[in-house]
Amino acid sequence: MLTLENVMDEITTIKRELAEIKEVLGTEFARKKSILSKIKNIENLINNKEYAIAGERIATLESILGTKDNEILRLRTILDFEFEED
Repeated sequence: MLTLENVMDEITTIKRELAEIKEVLGTEFARKKSILSKIKNIENLINNKEYAIAGERIATLESILGTKDNEILRLRTILDFEFEED
């Protein structure tokens, strides 16, 4: 018998499986090209030591992806590390 509880359990299972797929394949397959382009742009800014602009772009991207997004966390960590090195 199909119940709301069964449907919710299936949705939870599907979400868990999608998270596992993202973990195995990486997050790029789930990202829009425009987001990937923004990430690459920020990486280039950091590589070129344009830290202030990179920080601004990270903040903008963070407003789209959220503060707990793996790419946001990675970019912030790289920026902090590179900025400390200079």
